[in-house]
Amino acid sequence: MEDCNSCPCGCRPISEDCVTKFSIIKDPTILSDANWQFATDDMDDLMGVDCANELCEAIAAAIVLATDANETDYLPYLAANWVAVVSNKYFKKWYANRLLWHWLKGESTSKIKEAGLITLSNTDEQYKNGFQQALEAERKRLEIATSDYANQGRSRFLEEYWYKNTNLYSCAVLECGCTCTHKCITHCKPKGGLGFKVV
Repeated sequence: MEDCNSCPCGCRPISEDCVTKFSIIKDPTILSDANWQFATDDMDDLMGVDCANELCEAIAAAIVLATDANETDYLPYLAANWVAVVSNKYFKKWYANRLLWHWLKGESTSKIKEAGLITLSNTDEQYKNGFQQALEAERKRLEIATSDYANQGRSRFLEEYWYKNTNLYSCAVLECGCTCTHKCITHCKPKGGLGFKVV
């Protein structure tokens, strides 16, 4: 039987503190392991499958080294190129909001209300006959806003860091003879996403 804990992508590239700083989640303990896994799986689309796997494997190895040294901070044991990714504020914004988006998609409206993200009152005059519809409308608004925030973080991470530094990552292979900048996608047809391919 497979051990789920051995999955190389079962990693959490940002801390719970970052989740609360870069999203509207007030209490990160509401997030399930599945929410973290879904957001981590989304890294495949952000930087390619090989790079996402390499990042997770590097984090897992760094955690083992930190644990062996009786330390809780694994960043000193992580390669500098991956520290640059997980420390990037735009990566943090993207990841935190992907976590929130997955949570919003999976939780009931009552759970979202309990978490304090929906604060409508059923005594409000405009909602007294349609309170549930109002809650669902507010949930949809949160999902859209969270998706927008994640997309903003994604765009800035790719344009400000990733495309300019792909030479630091052997897992990122260019489709054509382009330079390692975001300009590559203007004349290269992307396969597998964003002008890069996984080989």
